[in-house]
Amino acid sequence: MNSKNFLIGGIAGGIVSFALGYLFYGLLFMNFFNANSYITVELASINWAVNILSNLGFGFLFAYLLSKTTITKIGEGVVFGLIAGFLLEISIDLGFYSFGQGYKTIGAIVADVVLTGIIDAVIAAVIIWLNGMGKKTIAEK
Repeated sequence: MNSKNFLIGGIAGGIVSFALGYLFYGLLFMNFFNANSYITVELASINWAVNILSNLGFGFLFAYLLSKTTITKIGEGVVFGLIAGFLLEISIDLGFYSFGQGYKTIGAIVADVVLTGIIDAVIAAVIIWLNGMGKKTIAEK
């Protein structure tokens, strides 16, 4: 992946991360996670500039990780995103849980890990698709 693809992939991954995070955590499941978390979040209290930077950082992380793989198909990217998202989030959530922070229940952790896996699968698929990693080779045409 060249620097142009890295930049495009990172920005696109950040946009997908933000959009799906807002949909899942800000709209659809906010009440569930607030009820099962030690820290509650209201949309009015979010620092949106920092949130956008956080999502862009995640997009660039995935663009970088994918650039180090031999993934050539979007489906492989989906699997990569699911596994990477699951491993990243289970580690983060259980770490916070072990210190009495984050989520109050294992059910909330499972829900968070599943949602994050879905989001990360889409992020990886979009990055691969935009960068043409999913294009057929000459031998496949």
